[in-house]
Amino acid sequence: ILTIPEGMGLELEFAKGKGMRFINPIKEPQDLRRLDTNPDSVTRRLAYVMDCLKASKAKLKSEGYSIPLIGFSAAPWTLFAYMTGDSIREKGNAQRWCSEYPEDTRCIMRTLSDLVVAYLSEQINNGADVIQVFESLGGGISGQIMLEFALPELARIGATLKEKYPNVPLMVFARGANYVNPTLQRAGFDVVTLDSDTDISEMLGALKETEWIRGKRSCIQGNFDPKLLIEGSMEGITEAVERMLEATGTQDLIANLGSGLMGTNIPLSDK
Repeated sequence: ILTIPEGMGLELEFAKGKGMRFINPIKEPQDLRRLDTNPDSVTRRLAYVMDCLKASKAKLKSEGYSIPLIGFSAAPWTLFAYMTGDSIREKGNAQRWCSEYPEDTRCIMRTLSDLVVAYLSEQINNGADVIQVFESLGGGISGQIMLEFALPELARIGATLKEKYPNVPLMVFARGANYVNPTLQRAGFDVVTLDSDTDISEMLGALKETEWIRGKRSCIQGNFDPKLLIEGSMEGITEAVERMLEATGTQDLIANLGSGLMGTNIPLSDK
């Protein structure tokens, strides 16, 4: 999900015990000058992604599969946070930017929003049937920062892509910040993903209250707790799935996990 900053000139590494991180993060506004922010040149550097999409699409067609190919990107706040040196395990740098350099933060967030739109547009043009945007670090910030810095750009991405590609389904996952899903529904996202901590009934009610704006409620995706796959019995897993389906119904639902497995090996119960 962090290909865009690589296209901008940052170098990504996968450090043992630390996960993904950039070895040359931006620490102060003058560091922004070394970044390439031109959508055309950034997407050119990411041409290998488009080649993979085209090759995957051709392979699926040649083997007779009629299944959607999903393109994706991290959302602006998640990109920005990683660019400042944050990660799933270590946070705080991006929030410091918001307090010390608010205007520079707004500027780079808008730039990242433009780049995400350009990048995902190229994915659609090269074979992606569906798009998903991941705000993976959305739960690590205050509501104020989310509403002031992150949410406007995430919503802008949904609205812009929906206007450009009205027939391409858009999915979004604001992990740990599901309170923004009604706004994302209004922005044009067709699917909102719920994490495992979300009360499904409450979220369905909130989405229904705003569905009149677009004339339909967004489909929901999620939100089975992956811990049950690791620790639970088959009986417990079955009961949990039944409870989830009872809460969501079987329509306008993509049954999925409420978070990733983070590389965990799980037993055969996942089959």
